[in-house]
Formats: sequence, structure tokens, C-alpha cells
Amino acid sequence: MNDKTNRIHHTFIRMRDFGRDHASEFATNGLAKQAFTGLDGIIAELEGHAAAQVTGLGRKHHGTITRAESREDLRDLVTAVSRTAGVLHEVPDVSGNFDLPDSDTDQAWLARARAFAINLAPFASQFEAQELPALIANLNEKIAALEAAIEQQASGTSDHVASRAAVEDVLERGLDVRRTLDVVVRNKYQDDPVMMAKWASAHHIERAPTKQPESTAPAPTPATATPAPKPVQ
Repeated sequence: MNDKTNRIHHTFIRMRDFGRDHASEFATNGLAKQAFTGLDGIIAELEGHAAAQVTGLGRKHHGTITRAESREDLRDLVTAVSRTAGVLHEVPDVSGNFDLPDSDTDQAWLARARAFAINLAPFASQFEAQELPALIANLNEKIAALEAAIEQQASGTSDHVASRAAVEDVLERGLDVRRTLDVVVRNKYQDDPVMMAKWASAHHIERAPTKQPESTAPAPTPATATPAPKPVQ
């Protein structure tokens, strides 16, 4: 949860606890009973969506890191194949079939790597003899690793965005419950200052901390030495 969500979450918990402590004091068929019961579900939903949001963000970050590493591995191998093709140019059908991609996008490198994996089939032994062991299997493994990293990054992003939207929806519903409860609780305890103070504390949403302004006081001026008195003539 971000700071704002966390502060509202704490308010919902305090309100729920207030309702539990004074459950017997509210009418069975009144809005307060319904609202306090609904608040339990809202808190559970909020915590669940917030956890999913964190999980999605973690998967996105992990996918981003893994994608960068997998991209580098695939580029290195594709480049090695293209470089090796340059010294095997006399082998029929090698020349022109192993050029590097014109674009530097992941999709361009993946497309070229897939083409290499197909085009290498008749020449695997010649390329592997140039210190590129298990070349086709290695190439397919790196293709799969980059594809998996891209998928993890995309799905993590999608889950994070969906969970964030769900958190916002639950917060709004919870704030609606808060407004309803504020009316009913004030109606009930308007002549009881102690209970009103307890409700005000439970119902209150903390303000975001404010940044302290940086000090603009001028630097202290170094003390000036007092000249010694001149001797009397």
C-alpha cells in the first residue's frame, strides 16, 4: 500500500474496532450494523488487493531484470553465430542467411534468432566446430528464456495495474461506508462528548506528513578580532 492507502486502511480498522466495541448499542436493523459488518469485508478486500498489487509489482521487477539478462545472452549468441558465418562464407548457402537484425528491439532479435535456429539445421556441425557447442539447442533455450521473461514482465505489470484499480474501488466503497457511519454514530452519540471524542479519533484520517522547509538562515559571520589598543605616547 502507498502512504495514502495505508492511512485510510488504518482508519477503516479503527472504525471496525469501534463498531465491535459498541455493537450492542446499535439497532439490529439499522444502517450502522450493516455498515460495520460491510467494513469487515472491505478491509479484507483491501488487504487482499494490496497484497496482489505488491506481488504483481515484484513479478514485474523480476521480469524486467530477467528480461535484460536474457536479452543480453541472446544477443551475444546471435552475434556469435553471425560472426562465425563470416568465416564460413565459402560453405554453400551460409552467406547472407545469418546477418544481424536491422532493429535493436527484443522482437527483432527474437525473430532473427528463430530464423537462425531453422537455417542452422544443415550447418550445425560446421558452426559447432567453431567452439559453439550444442548450438541449436542453446539458441532455442535462450529464445525461450527471453520469451518467458517478457511474459513475466507483462503479466506482472497487468496484475499490478488491475490490483491498483481494485484497491481504488475498495477505498471508494469504504469511504462511502465511512460517510454513512459518521451520520449514524453522530446521531446516536451527539449528547455524549466522551463517545463523540472516541468516534472522532476512530473516524479521523491522518494527514500526509508535510516536508519541513529547508533552512534559509544566512551562515553566521565569522567574528572580527578587536584590534589591540595603541600604546599611550
